[in-house]
Amino acid sequence: MAILANNSFPGPTVEAFEGDTIEVTVVNNLIDLQVAIQWEGVSVQKSPTGQINVQGGQFKYVLLAAKAGTFWWHASTPTQAASGLKGALVVRSHGDPHASKYTEERMMVLSDARQRPGP
Repeated sequence: MAILANNSFPGPTVEAFEGDTIEVTVVNNLIDLQVAIQWEGVSVQKSPTGQINVQGGQFKYVLLAAKAGTFWWHASTPTQAASGLKGALVVRSHGDPHASKYTEERMMVLSDARQRPGP
């Protein structure tokens, strides 16, 4: 079973600059699973008190990107995160002296995927 965000695996990369306030609206279109998202490397200013309800429940997370780095977001439930509900969170520095030298960035996520249970 795969759980996708924006129909992609891994989910979309959230990008910001140091000092930015990030607003991410999560809409839960899953039929029978509630979700909540954990945000690593940023300060969470606003999050739901519980999980987001199924079939159209939504919540706007408010985050503060205080420091530059490559972090990640993921479902708070380990099985949902392992099923694909995760992605990158990149906070860029305004003063990066090497910014003009980057020609391409790639994010690599390793996961275990099976079509059916093993023997």
